[in-house]
Amino acid sequence: ANIFPIFKVNLFLLSIIITALSLFTVGFLKSFVTKDFWLKEAAQMLLIGGVASVAAYYVGLLLSIIV
Repeated sequence: ANIFPIFKVNLFLLSIIITALSLFTVGFLKSFVTKDFWLKEAAQMLLIGGVASVAAYYVGLLLSIIV
């Protein structure tokens, strides 16, 4: 059952989009707790999570080459 036929070939792109939306949403919700500007919190969460995701991807890639 393919829910998103446009992503049939590239599920990796779909996972990137869903992760980015999730990080942005968590940052937005965090702004209610911290009482900071919602866009700042959402962008900060997206940036930090995005950098961590890229780092984890390349660490995994490096380990797959080594092992």
